[in-house]
Amino acid sequence: MWFEPTQFPDVLPLGNTGLIIPVGFDVPPGGEIGSRNHVLNDHSYCCSLGVCADGEPHVAMADTCKEFHYKRLNLRSKDA
Repeated sequence: MWFEPTQFPDVLPLGNTGLIIPVGFDVPPGGEIGSRNHVLNDHSYCCSLGVCADGEPHVAMADTCKEFHYKRLNLRSKDA
């Protein structure tokens, strides 16, 4: 079973790398912790930080975007 975090608000554009909201499941829907039959599907977009004036982040935002993605993926790894 594939499941996802809520679409809004799962990231709030606060601070440098945003406030990333945990998914909040105690166990996967219909499953158990560590189930091989469940996948947490998530997408990470730097524009969630409000840094995309013309649809894409400017190259100057590369380090901020990288830090944001790392922070988000770390939290989603714990959520899964």
